[in-house]
Amino acid sequence: SLDLASVSEWRRDIGSDEVTRFLGEWSNPSIRHLNLDTWPVDDKGAKTLAKNPAFANLRWLKVGLGRFSQCITKSGLRAIAGSPHLQNLVFF
Repeated sequence: SLDLASVSEWRRDIGSDEVTRFLGEWSNPSIRHLNLDTWPVDDKGAKTLAKNPAFANLRWLKVGLGRFSQCITKSGLRAIAGSPHLQNLVFF
Protein backbone atom coordinates (compact mmCIF):
# COMPACT_ATOMS: atom_id res chain seq x y z
CA SER A 1 0.00 0.00 0.00
CA LEU A 2 1.05 3.54 -0.69
CA ASP A 3 -1.06 6.23 0.99
CA LEU A 4 0.08 9.65 -0.16
CA ALA A 5 -3.14 11.41 0.87
CA SER A 6 -1.87 12.01 4.38
CA VAL A 7 1.47 13.48 3.28
CA SER A 8 0.65 17.18 3.24
CA GLU A 9 3.76 18.94 4.54
CA TRP A 10 5.67 18.94 1.25
CA ARG A 11 2.77 18.36 -1.16
CA ARG A 12 1.92 22.03 -1.62
CA ASP A 13 4.81 22.54 -4.07
CA ILE A 14 3.98 19.51 -6.20
CA GLY A 15 1.91 20.02 -9.32
CA SER A 16 0.26 17.70 -11.79
CA ASP A 17 3.42 17.45 -13.93
CA GLU A 18 5.41 16.05 -11.00
CA VAL A 19 2.62 13.60 -10.16
CA THR A 20 2.50 12.47 -13.79
CA ARG A 21 6.26 11.95 -13.79
CA PHE A 22 6.00 9.92 -10.55
CA LEU A 23 3.27 7.71 -12.04
CA GLY A 24 5.28 7.15 -15.21
CA GLU A 25 8.47 6.25 -13.38
CA TRP A 26 6.87 3.93 -10.81
CA SER A 27 8.46 0.51 -11.22
CA ASN A 28 7.39 -1.57 -8.20
CA PRO A 29 4.82 -4.11 -9.43
CA SER A 30 3.92 -5.30 -5.93
CA ILE A 31 1.77 -2.27 -5.07
CA ARG A 32 -1.89 -3.20 -4.54
CA HIS A 33 -3.36 -0.04 -2.97
CA LEU A 34 -2.62 3.54 -4.06
CA ASN A 35 -4.20 6.59 -2.46
CA LEU A 36 -3.62 9.86 -4.33
CA ASP A 37 -6.75 11.49 -2.94
CA THR A 38 -5.30 14.94 -2.26
CA TRP A 39 -2.78 15.04 -5.12
CA PRO A 40 -3.27 16.92 -8.41
CA VAL A 41 -3.82 14.03 -10.81
CA ASP A 42 -5.08 15.27 -14.17
CA ASP A 43 -5.93 13.46 -17.41
CA LYS A 44 -2.27 13.23 -18.37
CA GLY A 45 -1.49 11.61 -15.02
CA ALA A 46 -4.42 9.21 -15.33
CA LYS A 47 -3.31 8.18 -18.81
CA THR A 48 0.27 7.76 -17.65
CA LEU A 49 -0.85 5.55 -14.78
CA ALA A 50 -3.02 3.53 -17.17
CA LYS A 51 -0.05 2.89 -19.49
CA ASN A 52 2.36 1.80 -16.75
CA PRO A 53 2.50 -2.03 -16.46
CA ALA A 54 3.98 -1.70 -12.97
CA PHE A 55 0.43 -0.99 -11.73
CA ALA A 56 -0.90 -4.34 -13.00
CA ASN A 57 -1.38 -5.69 -9.46
CA LEU A 58 -3.25 -2.60 -8.29
CA ARG A 59 -6.58 -3.50 -6.69
CA TRP A 60 -7.49 -0.22 -5.00
CA LEU A 61 -7.00 3.28 -6.44
CA LYS A 62 -8.25 6.54 -4.99
CA VAL A 63 -7.78 9.90 -6.68
CA GLY A 64 -9.28 13.27 -5.79
CA LEU A 65 -11.77 13.64 -8.60
CA GLY A 66 -12.79 17.28 -8.93
CA ARG A 67 -10.83 18.61 -5.95
CA PHE A 68 -8.29 20.46 -8.07
CA SER A 69 -8.43 22.66 -11.12
CA GLN A 70 -6.36 19.91 -12.76
CA CYS A 71 -8.70 17.00 -12.31
CA ILE A 72 -9.49 13.84 -14.19
CA THR A 73 -12.20 14.19 -16.82
CA LYS A 74 -14.03 11.52 -18.79
CA SER A 75 -10.96 11.13 -21.01
CA GLY A 76 -8.75 10.17 -18.06
CA LEU A 77 -11.42 7.92 -16.59
CA ARG A 78 -11.75 6.11 -19.91
CA ALA A 79 -7.99 5.54 -20.00
CA ILE A 80 -8.07 3.97 -16.54
CA ALA A 81 -11.19 1.89 -17.25
CA GLY A 82 -9.78 0.65 -20.56
CA SER A 83 -6.25 -0.03 -19.39
CA PRO A 84 -5.07 -3.61 -19.81
CA HIS A 85 -2.82 -3.00 -16.79
CA LEU A 86 -5.65 -1.95 -14.46
CA GLN A 87 -8.09 -4.80 -15.04
CA ASN A 88 -7.68 -6.00 -11.45
CA LEU A 89 -9.08 -2.83 -9.86
CA VAL A 90 -11.94 -3.56 -7.48
CA PHE A 91 -12.11 -0.04 -6.01
CA PHE A 92 -11.79 3.20 -7.90
